[in-house]
Amino acid sequence: MKPYLILLLLFVCLQAGAQTKTASIGDQQLTFPVDESFDIFKTLDKKKIDYTISDFAGYPCATFQQYGRECKIVKPKKTAANHPWIWRARFFGHEPQTDIALLKRGYHLVYCDQAERMGNEQNIKEWNSFYKLLHDDGGLNRKAVLEGMSRGGVYVFNWAAANPHKVAAVYVDNPLLDMKAMYFGPDGKEKPENEITGGIKEHWGIDRTQIKDFNESPIDKIDEIVKGKYPILIICAELDEAAVNSQNTFPFEKKIREKGGNITVIIKKGAKHHPHSFPNPAPIVEFIENAQSNSRIIANPLNLNYRFQPDEPSRREAADPVIEYFKGKYYLFASKSGGYWSSPDLAEWTYISCKTISNIESYAPAVLALGDTLFYLASGSPQIHYTLNPDADNWEVLSPQRFEYSETDPALFRDEITGKVYAYWGCSDSAPIKGVEVNPGEGFKSIGTPVVLIEHNVDRYGWEVPGDGNDEKRTGWNEGPSMLQYNGKYYLQYAAPGTQYRTYADGIYAGDSPLGPFTYMENSPFSIKPGGFIGGAGHGHTFKDKYGNYWHVATMKISERHSFERRLGLFPVYFDENDRMYAHTVWSDYPFVIPAQKVDFAAGNCSMNLNLLSYKKPVSASSSLEGYFPENANNEKIENWWSAQTGNTGEWWQIDLGRAMQVNALQINFADQDFTNKASGSYTFYQYFVESSTDGENWTSVIDRRQNTADAPHELIVLDTPQQTRYLRITNTKMMDGKFSISGFRVFGQGAGERPQKVSGLQVKRKIDKRRFLLTWDKQDNVTGYIVRWGVEPNRLNNATMVYTNELEAGFFNRDSEYWFAVDAFNETGVTQGNVF
Repeated sequence: MKPYLILLLLFVCLQAGAQTKTASIGDQQLTFPVDESFDIFKTLDKKKIDYTISDFAGYPCATFQQYGRECKIVKPKKTAANHPWIWRARFFGHEPQTDIALLKRGYHLVYCDQAERMGNEQNIKEWNSFYKLLHDDGGLNRKAVLEGMSRGGVYVFNWAAANPHKVAAVYVDNPLLDMKAMYFGPDGKEKPENEITGGIKEHWGIDRTQIKDFNESPIDKIDEIVKGKYPILIICAELDEAAVNSQNTFPFEKKIREKGGNITVIIKKGAKHHPHSFPNPAPIVEFIENAQSNSRIIANPLNLNYRFQPDEPSRREAADPVIEYFKGKYYLFASKSGGYWSSPDLAEWTYISCKTISNIESYAPAVLALGDTLFYLASGSPQIHYTLNPDADNWEVLSPQRFEYSETDPALFRDEITGKVYAYWGCSDSAPIKGVEVNPGEGFKSIGTPVVLIEHNVDRYGWEVPGDGNDEKRTGWNEGPSMLQYNGKYYLQYAAPGTQYRTYADGIYAGDSPLGPFTYMENSPFSIKPGGFIGGAGHGHTFKDKYGNYWHVATMKISERHSFERRLGLFPVYFDENDRMYAHTVWSDYPFVIPAQKVDFAAGNCSMNLNLLSYKKPVSASSSLEGYFPENANNEKIENWWSAQTGNTGEWWQIDLGRAMQVNALQINFADQDFTNKASGSYTFYQYFVESSTDGENWTSVIDRRQNTADAPHELIVLDTPQQTRYLRITNTKMMDGKFSISGFRVFGQGAGERPQKVSGLQVKRKIDKRRFLLTWDKQDNVTGYIVRWGVEPNRLNNATMVYTNELEAGFFNRDSEYWFAVDAFNETGVTQGNVF
């Protein structure tokens, strides 16, 4: 089985709780989650579109007219849970092997005839309307797989160039990519008029004398095409006489690669233009499936264009996040970001600069959706802004406004049962967290007086004590309240002990009313991540996605240049049978999947089960700034980094994995050494390429970002085809004012050895200070690190941290709680669970 099919199957196996279907593709039996309730034909009924049903290879096909053109939708027998689809551009039903194989996998097949408009403006306009029917109205996945045979290549790429973020992948077969090639052969000789040139003349309004100046072919739209970062597969015949490779595929491939695009070309030896495709479409199907799954794989910290701050020292920051699902999108707000982000899927985020919120630069934004309106409140001011359309920067000040409190770290909450709205706040090392009911109909005027909800309890709850080891002799900061309603209960979350610590975490008090009384949940903190590549999981916000899954978005820390140098993380959340709330954090800085359906997070953490291959492996570099050694880039600690001596092109960093291993993904974290960027308009981007080698002498390109213009400081790059390699090298290709620097070059894949032995010799000692424990165990060979798990019930060891030595002393426990522990061992091949102690 292909490695990327194995990756897909691992993803499928993690979707616990989803209904599944088994289908056959070639000789492969694949099981996939399905959505039993989905029926796109109901959309046609709702829109009052007349259609007829016919049979397409055993599947129901709806045919109807739109825009005076024939349209088709073929429905699978069982719809895959994320509602994927393949869009055939031309020649519906010709060589349908791939289409049929994907129908078996739960894909929809769609078609909207545009012959012979050849990707012109009207073609794009009508396809945009067809897309709206299928996605906006019909509920198909936001990203389509585009399929074009022959001249269909023009149609799909011209639409993709106009809609780069609506494309999951492109598969074209013997494609026409330069329409000039229909007028002139590779030798420059003129060709006679034909059906395609007639279509160009009719629908583009140009004749043969004007074609030399024509620049509306896919080969002319490379910059627009690569913006989508989707993978491209071209199947081309070696002897193609109709779409000659030297005029189409080969120059197109060269230009895509030069711009850093993702393209694979497969040449059919000895073949001519016909037939298209393969008798067994497995390679095409595997490419498409891999592209679908990779588009939703992320790793913390979230890869956002974190803004540089306006003051010294130059550093990025975002913190105190809140995510609200509103009118079909997720909106992410965070402190000191100059704006906010939107996303259709929690995986890909688009930044929206904001000038109309007067206090957008304030800390700890609070956001609340009420009906068709989104409200915004932030620390230090009672002023509330609102908008009907957060995609546009047109927020207005609420008037009349009667909210009376200019407090720090506010939060807003609407009770789903009663419809009442509440405000909470608190950020202090002495003052409590408070709350009050408010009336949105009267400008958010408070109803009654604020109620004290959470007091400080450092003597009982060790995680409220300041310090990376929770060992400072003072009271920490209780802050960042947030409310969640679940199963008739109210979960008031709060953060402690301080944003600059890896032990920054979120705990919970639960009650039967939005204003209490509340009882401390013994499994607190429920969101904690002191170990791993990046630590911290505090001052967050728990929300429900459009499928009914719960997530926690929280603050993660670097805090080197400034204590408020911070990032954001996203964690799956679930509830146990006793309604205790937990967050999966420990593996969240490894690749994991954002599911496109309702799943059971209690049964799995969405992990891709990829192992870290890069930890403390031998490294080298072109140069090193004093104190910023090459070893810092793979020591699994974001707080330090390697820096080259310059920002010149040609600076490089290299790792030796020790032996050839299967590499599936890289996360490249840049460190911005000696940057001077400040405030708005200060976003930056790195340009580079990554090569692989099995012998350290002969190198092959793996990732090409030489034309990158995206600010992607923490990009996770999942390879379309896993690489067997031993060496990896990254090389800078952009002159920069600062230094080329990396805080984490992290390699994920599958090692070739055995999993570690089960941990032995575990000893747990509770200190005189019962908030502290010391755990030790036998040191093992063949180990990368350990996962220490704990819980207040023996069958619920759901809190965890990662360490790289054979001991852990920690002080983030409750004084009066009993605990159970286990220690797992992990290496480059997998994880071995330990016994519960």
